[in-house]
Amino acid sequence: MPLHFVAEWQGADSMELMKKELGSSCFQLQGKSHKTSIHYAAANRESNESLKWLLNEYGPESLKVPDKDGNTAVHLAAQNQGVDSMELMKTKLGDACFEIKGKLRWTPVHFAATNLSSNASLKWLVKELGSDCLELPDKDGNTAIHLAARYQGIDSMKLMKEALGKDCFLLKGCLNRTAIHCAATNESSNQSLKWLVRECGAESLTVPDQNGHTAVHLASQYQGTDSIELIKQELGTECFLLEESLFARTPVHCAALNRVSNASLKWLVKEFGCGCLKTPDKDGDTPIHLATQCQSIDSLELMKIELGINCFQLKGYSNRMPIHIAASSSEKLALFNWLIKECGPDCLKVPEKNGNTAVHLAAQYQGIESMKLIKKELGTGCFHLKGRLMRTPVHCAACNKFGYSVLKWLVLKCGPDCVAAVDKDGNTIVHLAAEHQSADLLQFLIDQIGPQVLSLKNNKGETLVECVEKDSDNDRKARKRNWIELTKDFESFYLEEGAVSVNAEATDDLLNQLRTALEARDDALLRRLCLLLNSNVELTVNDCLNKERTQSVTHHVVCKSRSLQCLKLLISKFGPDCLLNRNNRGETAVHLTAMHQENLWMKLILEALGRDCFKDTASNGRMVTHYAATNETSNSSLKWLVAEFGRDCLLVPDKEGSTVVHLAAEYQGVDSMELMNRELETDCFKELKGSQNRTVVHYAAGNNISDAPLRWLVKKFGPSCIKFPDKHGVTPIHLVTLNSRSTSSMTLNWLVSVGGPDCLTIPDNEGNTPVHLAAEFHNIESMKFIKKILGPECFRRIGFWQRTPIHCAAANSNCSALLGWLIKECGHDCLMCQDKDGNTPVHRAACFQPVKSLKLLADQIGPEIFSLKNASGKTIADFVNQDLDEDRKLQKQSWISSQLTPERQLNLRHPEVRMTASVESLGGSSGRAGGKPFREKWENKQLLGRGGFGDVHKVLTDTGVTCAAKTLRLPLQLGDQLDSKARKVDSVVESEKNLCQLQHPNIVRFLYITQPEPATVVVFMELLDGHTLENFIDEKPIDEEKIRHFSKQICSALLYLHSQQPPVIHRDINCTNIIVLADGTDRLKLIDFGLSIKLEQSVSHISASTSPKGTLNFMAPELLGDGESESVQYSRESDIWAFGCSVYQMAIGARPFATAKNLLQLVRLLDQNGAPLLQTGQQSCSQELLDFYSLCTAKDRKARISAEALMKHKFLTRSCD
Repeated sequence: MPLHFVAEWQGADSMELMKKELGSSCFQLQGKSHKTSIHYAAANRESNESLKWLLNEYGPESLKVPDKDGNTAVHLAAQNQGVDSMELMKTKLGDACFEIKGKLRWTPVHFAATNLSSNASLKWLVKELGSDCLELPDKDGNTAIHLAARYQGIDSMKLMKEALGKDCFLLKGCLNRTAIHCAATNESSNQSLKWLVRECGAESLTVPDQNGHTAVHLASQYQGTDSIELIKQELGTECFLLEESLFARTPVHCAALNRVSNASLKWLVKEFGCGCLKTPDKDGDTPIHLATQCQSIDSLELMKIELGINCFQLKGYSNRMPIHIAASSSEKLALFNWLIKECGPDCLKVPEKNGNTAVHLAAQYQGIESMKLIKKELGTGCFHLKGRLMRTPVHCAACNKFGYSVLKWLVLKCGPDCVAAVDKDGNTIVHLAAEHQSADLLQFLIDQIGPQVLSLKNNKGETLVECVEKDSDNDRKARKRNWIELTKDFESFYLEEGAVSVNAEATDDLLNQLRTALEARDDALLRRLCLLLNSNVELTVNDCLNKERTQSVTHHVVCKSRSLQCLKLLISKFGPDCLLNRNNRGETAVHLTAMHQENLWMKLILEALGRDCFKDTASNGRMVTHYAATNETSNSSLKWLVAEFGRDCLLVPDKEGSTVVHLAAEYQGVDSMELMNRELETDCFKELKGSQNRTVVHYAAGNNISDAPLRWLVKKFGPSCIKFPDKHGVTPIHLVTLNSRSTSSMTLNWLVSVGGPDCLTIPDNEGNTPVHLAAEFHNIESMKFIKKILGPECFRRIGFWQRTPIHCAAANSNCSALLGWLIKECGHDCLMCQDKDGNTPVHRAACFQPVKSLKLLADQIGPEIFSLKNASGKTIADFVNQDLDEDRKLQKQSWISSQLTPERQLNLRHPEVRMTASVESLGGSSGRAGGKPFREKWENKQLLGRGGFGDVHKVLTDTGVTCAAKTLRLPLQLGDQLDSKARKVDSVVESEKNLCQLQHPNIVRFLYITQPEPATVVVFMELLDGHTLENFIDEKPIDEEKIRHFSKQICSALLYLHSQQPPVIHRDINCTNIIVLADGTDRLKLIDFGLSIKLEQSVSHISASTSPKGTLNFMAPELLGDGESESVQYSRESDIWAFGCSVYQMAIGARPFATAKNLLQLVRLLDQNGAPLLQTGQQSCSQELLDFYSLCTAKDRKARISAEALMKHKFLTRSCD
């Protein structure tokens, strides 16, 4: 609760406010693990003022109150605070309080040994209590010596030696481990291990623990190559082949279990050769098996290179091969796919010792993607294989703890008969799903085989009801109990004559509930609401494309519901004729059922209405069969209709001439193509003409779901079929290029491989070639491919309306960076090419592109851009006014206005800030979204900064709080779009209130976010006393120790942000957005979380992926249109890049790319050289710093490592011990 967070993160003033508002009893309220406010105050790493205040209020006895785990405030203060708190405890309780035992029988000394911030409390306790306190074992046998070796650094090790002598490091704790063993498991640093080896000698590395693991084994599993090289230096290489562990594992086995990195494994393989990878442990597992379990494809690639592909056939524990291990992990989908590709599909059918194949294991532990891959490789027959307890993969899927999507998919693919199949114990998937899955899945099973689901019994006579009681998830069990009762009621309703008498008028409240249930696809609620209806009312509901559709409840149910019971209920209440009502497009519920549902729904309608309803046509001339051909999720309805009504229905055209054959090619997969091929003559695919004289191949080229039908047709009829023109000269090649699914270089590569390079130059009747279309709809990678195939001169080819591909790129709203790339390739003179109306690419960009593109063009052309006119005398300002995107137009109008006046808007900067007030007076509201630091108003006291979107002031609120307030003024104007823009702003403001939940010592505290006017947003933050890191640097390099100190704080903050759910992305990391506090501690705080960027984007249609905002020198390549994708958004990786650029500025004294005069130059520098080299400063940089910087600024964002991994880098861990 907020009260506890206030105690953990704020001071005494906040405690006073809480007491005033809530009364003194509020501090006794218990939170997680029965902790009260005094426990949370003891965990406050910022200050112990709250703890002192609470102690004065409640007396010393409050310090001894245990939480659920047995920990008191004394224990928690030792783990999180410093000497001042320890002295306070002694004053109030005496030394005896330090002997109180908490969780695992830990004393405060044990807790102090795990204090990650400082070992000052540990030192003080040893001085007060004597050295004997260090040797007191906990429940597991660990002493403070063992814990400090695992969590702290060299300074703590020296303390132990001084107090007890170096023999204390040989004391045995949990699993008979010594301090050397514990230091080898220290994932943050290996400095303690190095020091202990020097002190205790190399032989200490070879002492086994209870499991036979030595420090050599443990360092291999938890640390990196630095530790491995140390061990080699001390013991020689033979130690890495020892099999002394309980499981007969060598350090090579342990290195294969290292989840942090495979560097140690690579080092060991290089040192000992590939033979060490095939050594089995006691269970038969080799490092190959263990690496499959804990590492990634990179490790398996190494093994393939070293041993050949046959190494993956080795059998380990329970006769498992690597494919079984990969199939047993939900996190190993990519590795599972890789093994299938490398070993071939037959590996999937090899059983392990208990009979399960990889198919069974993947069904139980992975998702639908794995099932689709297996089906593609082996067909659906593999899903009937019998494994352990005579269970099929369908049985295994019923036990999948990650959800029921796999089971549902398998039932739909294998048919309802698989539901009743029994295992050795007589359990069907119904029994297993009742124990392991949700009520939604049970409803799905009822839809498949009917109400007899409730009465199926296993060999013990148990039904679904008894199996539900075995569920260990009590919440899920309760929901299933409710579902059973509700289902029984509905089944009674279906079986009894006359329906129920419960009817209600269609009130607004009932209709709103119906709308909510339909949009949320809440079938349980939907069934209850339908039971109340007294008529088949019409209502407006958003469809799957978020467009409003007004039609009857029955129409909506067949589109939205996943439960056949809802439709049964409506038919029972309103009669079968409710299925024949038509919406405003002339569609009945029968048409829409075919479009959205499975064949079971078709069968129900046949029973209710007979056969004639399937021949009805809608306003577009389409019959039910046409709609079934547009069903994107399943073709089972189409198959059923063809079986029921014969193949002639496939050739009936709609009003535009499209037949079922054409529509199935456009909306479905190869399975439907093969159905047509079986039912009709093969020539139907070539000769059957549809809308605009298009062939089936044209329709397949427009398939947004899959390119498989098109590839199937090309394989069957040859490459000439993709060059056949329709009545407008448009070929399937043009349509593939236009397809939103296919806008990539891979698609163009396939077209060229099939149709030859010339296929890209075929013009339609208007003169447009695939090159023109790719320029308008694809990204830079596609253009690079076209350049490689046709040469750069193809970009000057004249097409429709005498336009070149550069004109087309100027209208590309998917990838605004493409225009800049083409200018770079063709020279800026290409911008002067005129089309038939005298329009240049500049004019078209003014109409279709975001403001950043105009800025780029202005850098290329200069001020003349504003006077450039077409044949009608229109300038770019006139074209901007034609932009249909009101938000984008407003952005550009504002920019043009700023360029045509002498006054320029200032960039929002954070100047040196000298602030003296704190946020402590804010109280409990400060740390939580929704807690206001004011009642009605606030007063600006001092201007701290000013920029294009607003100001930053020091303010005093009417509640007496002094803080900082950043006022953002958005470019909203009155007009038709004001309401929609305001809603977007409201949405962003609401989502960004989560910033107020952030609590970290290196992140500015956000207090409150409010929106007093539609175009004004105010962000309240804590006041900071300090100056920007850029001012601290002052254009001079700072020493490496300071860089390390600052970098560790920034990285810690990023780790915290990126670990949130969902991750918090800063968006504008740079040295002006980092404040160095003036408290003498050199502590940093991140500020300015790019909120103005998100708000600006909310009133323009410019997305984060196409219009990067922020500080250009610190922007990652993917945000500037350089890299593998033009749709990359602000991400954790882009924050890491910006962090690396901040490291560069600290080391060099200047911003990266300081010589770049404009965006284009910056992009060129990035494209040619990547990140600037960190070797030109006035000081020499260590190898650790160079490596750290390179990992942050890898040009490929996928190669940048996470903040979590950076925190473990030796550059950050080396000096702080």
